[in-house]
Amino acid sequence: MKMSETVTTTGNVNSTAGTGHPYRVFVVEDAPVVRELLIDQIGGIPNVEVVGYADTESDAINFISSHPCDLVILDIHLKVGNGLDVLKYFSTHGSPAGDRPASVIFSNFVDAGFRQLAARYGAERFFDKVSGYPALISFVEEMAGG
Repeated sequence: MKMSETVTTTGNVNSTAGTGHPYRVFVVEDAPVVRELLIDQIGGIPNVEVVGYADTESDAINFISSHPCDLVILDIHLKVGNGLDVLKYFSTHGSPAGDRPASVIFSNFVDAGFRQLAARYGAERFFDKVSGYPALISFVEEMAGG
């Protein structure tokens, strides 16, 4: 698990407009090229800070449980485990770090079954990696108050 050196402790799952802190995004993605692209692109959005990333289910749960973040971007298939189980964990256990962060799926697994599970476990949106990248970036910009 990787994380930034500084993580603040206040949060708002909807937007950080007017809160005085950047919109904190955590990326859960096992493909290094995709992960770096997301981190670079999202980290370049004004008022957004990528607070870390994980490539396994357990690392994602551990980080989110102990660090406040406003948005979690999850892939379904991970190095070990899957993003849907991360969603499921927080839908049943909550987050000790504060409010449950908003979450979205960004995956190649886009059939109706995956979409239904993601919605059941609390994902706000589901983005297809093939065609949904611009929409994901726009969503983060909107959530960050931009």
